[in-house]
Amino acid sequence: MSYQINRWLLVLVVIIIATVSIIGVAQAVTPLEYGETVFGSIDSITEMDTYTFTASSEDIVLIRMQSSWYDGPQIKLYAPNGTLISHASGHYTYFSEITQVLPDTGEYTILAGDYVGDDTWSYEIFIKRVNNSGFAPPFANFTYTPENPVVDQVIIFNAIASYDPDGIIMNYEWNFGDGNITSTTENIITHSYTFEGDYDVNLTITDNSSSTNSTNKSVQVVPTGITIDLYTGWNLIGYNSLDSQPIAEALSSINGNYSIVWAYNASDTTDHWKKYDPSVPFGNDLINM
Repeated sequence: MSYQINRWLLVLVVIIIATVSIIGVAQAVTPLEYGETVFGSIDSITEMDTYTFTASSEDIVLIRMQSSWYDGPQIKLYAPNGTLISHASGHYTYFSEITQVLPDTGEYTILAGDYVGDDTWSYEIFIKRVNNSGFAPPFANFTYTPENPVVDQVIIFNAIASYDPDGIIMNYEWNFGDGNITSTTENIITHSYTFEGDYDVNLTITDNSSSTNSTNKSVQVVPTGITIDLYTGWNLIGYNSLDSQPIAEALSSINGNYSIVWAYNASDTTDHWKKYDPSVPFGNDLINM
């Protein structure tokens, strides 16, 4: 009898603990109305805020999230039966966006949180229904990083700023100006260039009513290294550099083939001329080039 009582007590304790655990993870649910922008915040790195909206089968919805933190926003969209049907993560950007044809009639759930799971920030989330195909053309826009790419460097082209006022964007066609033309349904793409030069990058977007819009930007690709011909005697040289470089490192390719370097510094009113003599271990005032 004592064994039976203890066993039932154990089962009761387990049920109580399990119930408390389930209640502990419950979060507030915020209804979203079409055309409404809701402001929120991620206050802990594991937080996922919950939103709901009601829709009919075959509705087309656009959900956009903008965060205050770069490389942050993540959206997950669940059908009325709890199935994950779409997700978007704002990698290398402040934005995240989903455009989705809905499979069923009922209440849908959106989870909003941090993409990496290691930051907290504020955000705004927006939803609209885009069932009706209007005739207003879409608007094409994009950015690229880094702003000063070099040969063979991966460049991120981001067209999330493109939009369609009365529909959805169905296709992004990128002409990178080097013979490469890529069509995709994604608004972020990467590309690199094999040769230096100025490239005219064209983005053409197409919406769900087959309307198009294009935009162009020039991308200057610079070489990873610069070759300067030197001659016997004095040489006056100059080159562009994003960062200062120790002079011994900058001239390492001709080490042993030069005797002294002078540089003129107009901002130093007490001593305009700076000197670097590789044969002297100290006393040089020309440090960087």
